[in-house]
Amino acid sequence: SEVCVLPCARAPGTTVDIRDLFLNAPVRKKFLKTDALEYLAIESVVKRFAFTEPGVALTLNHNGKQRLALPKAPCAHTHRLRLQKLLGKAFVDQAMSLDVTRGGIGLQGFVSGTGYARSQHDKQWIYINRRMVRDKLMLHAIKRAYEDVLPPGRHPACLLYLTLSAHEVDVNVHPTKHEVRFH
Repeated sequence: SEVCVLPCARAPGTTVDIRDLFLNAPVRKKFLKTDALEYLAIESVVKRFAFTEPGVALTLNHNGKQRLALPKAPCAHTHRLRLQKLLGKAFVDQAMSLDVTRGGIGLQGFVSGTGYARSQHDKQWIYINRRMVRDKLMLHAIKRAYEDVLPPGRHPACLLYLTLSAHEVDVNVHPTKHEVRFH
């Protein structure tokens, strides 16, 4: 029996496959950190997109193993399950949801209660107009909001989406677009 291979359509979607990234530029390889740290940086980028696009399924494979599988999250229940995979069950179980709009500015998302505090602020995800930022003003506001309820050295976790007019925020402050300036 002869096997016949023919072209066919693939499942809808996009696949990004990265292999031997610095094969032709070995001088760049010496600036890489450990494999584990480089993987964490890649995982962080995938998570950033996962938080902004719940209607898109994402899968992350590393060294032949599936590390993250996030199906589409079209409803509140599946969105909660997706957040649980990304932020952990402990955060999702005790997080408080926010949905406030004032003066044309909207704030949605989740913030941790006092029972879920971290030794570092690694689980503070802030998006402005669906763009992830590490804005000092926003991070300081979060810190101030919790300073009377969390002991020193402890940080809250949050996933916040701030929506405002594009004219009210400048994203061209830093080349990575992670820093913004409010007008």
